[in-house]
Amino acid sequence: MMINLMKSISMICLVLIIGAGCDEEDPIENFNDLIGSWQLAYYLTEENGRIEDPNDSKPVYLTFKADSTFEGMAGYNFIEHGKFKVEGDQLILMDAAVTELKVTEWEERFNNALRDSWNGEALAIPYTIENNELIFNYVGNDNMHFLPKE
Repeated sequence: MMINLMKSISMICLVLIIGAGCDEEDPIENFNDLIGSWQLAYYLTEENGRIEDPNDSKPVYLTFKADSTFEGMAGYNFIEHGKFKVEGDQLILMDAAVTELKVTEWEERFNNALRDSWNGEALAIPYTIENNELIFNYVGNDNMHFLPKE
């Protein structure tokens, strides 16, 4: 009887360990899927529908690195020394330095969208990666769609 009880307890512990391990894989997969460079291709908004990149040679792009840092370009402005982490379906962007040169219309739209994700300490952006697109949900059902940067 004691042996059966011990086997039952061991089996429950094993199930709990395996179950806990499965839950932890999602953020790691999401983290790894983020690594690389992403260029903002279009917005999909409830009010205006699809808004395309104006292709003015001043793109918005972000590069996420395996050491949890990111950098990028927004119009004429550099984004440098940023840090990021993934918490569930949230991409947390912190500590980035941004130059303050001339602002393009595309960059202004990007900045305005990000303001809606500011939580007082960092940008907390709900995101998904679907069909090789990085999608930031910045307010309501409005989304920014990034494609892998070529």
